[in-house]
Amino acid sequence: MQRHVVSDEQAVTVLTCGSTKAWLATDQILCYRCSDTTRGTVDVAIHDLRTEMLTWNASIPLRLLIDIRHENAIISAYALHRARELTRMRPDVRGKLGILTSTVLNAQIVSMALRGLPNEYRRRLVFSSEPDAVAWLLQDDKISLKA
Repeated sequence: MQRHVVSDEQAVTVLTCGSTKAWLATDQILCYRCSDTTRGTVDVAIHDLRTEMLTWNASIPLRLLIDIRHENAIISAYALHRARELTRMRPDVRGKLGILTSTVLNAQIVSMALRGLPNEYRRRLVFSSEPDAVAWLLQDDKISLKA
C-alpha cells in the first residue's frame, strides 16, 4: 500500500472527468468520489480500486468510502456488476465500506444492492452524512464479519 503524507482532500487524484480518488483522515480512509456513473467512469474507478486492493497490506484494515452524492451518479446494473467483481477479492483484507448517497431512492437502491452482494470479508453501510460515514469507518469495533 502506498502511504500518503498530505492531509484530507489535498491529495485528490482525478481519475476521469467523473471520478476522483483521495485519502481522508490522515490517510486512513481511501475515498472515491463520482460525479457520474457512466461505464467509462465506473471502469476507471474499479480498475484503480482493484490495483489498490491487490497491493493492500493485509495487516491494515481497508477503510473505503464511495461518494455517489452527485445528481448524475445513478446506481446502474453495470456498476453493480463491476462492484461484484471486487467483493470476493482479497479475503485476507478485512475492512469497512461506507457509501455516501444524497437521495432516499439512491440509498434504497444501494442498500438493496448490497444485500445481494457477498459480504464475507468487509462490513458495509450506507450514509447520507460524510462525517457520520467517516466516524463509522474509523471506529475500532470488530471490523470484519469473519474472525
